[in-house]
Amino acid sequence: MGANCAHHFYPYWEGDPIPEYKEPDPISVEGKEYTYYEATQEMRKQERNIRKTKRNIEAMNTLGEDTTELKKKARLQEKAYLDFSKAAKINPRQYVLTVPFGTSNLEKTRAYQKNIQKNYGSKQHRMAKP
Repeated sequence: MGANCAHHFYPYWEGDPIPEYKEPDPISVEGKEYTYYEATQEMRKQERNIRKTKRNIEAMNTLGEDTTELKKKARLQEKAYLDFSKAAKINPRQYVLTVPFGTSNLEKTRAYQKNIQKNYGSKQHRMAKP
C-alpha cells in the first residue's frame, strides 16, 4: 500500500452480503461543487504544495537565507488545507504534510536555483559532490 492508498480492509465470511458502494453526495466548498473523488484530489494537490513550500524552507535555511515569507506561506497553505477538509467533511492527513529534515534534493528547489542565480548568474549550476 502506497502513501495515497485509500483502501479499507475488513474480514469477509462466506455468505455475508457484500457491502454496496454508494457515491457520496456532491460537496460544495466555497461555491464550487466537488464529487468526493475530486475533493480528495484537491486535498492531495494542496498536500503536495505544502510539502513543496516546506522543502523550499529547508533549502533556504540550508543556504542561510531569510524564511519569514515562506513560513507565512506554509501557514496559510496549511490553514486553507484544514479549512477545505473541514468544509468537505474529509479527515485531513497531517502525517503527509511533514518533510523530514535533510531528505530534500536542494538542487530541485526554487530557493536553491534563485540563490545560485543571485550568486553565480547561472540557473544550471550544480552542487559539488563530496
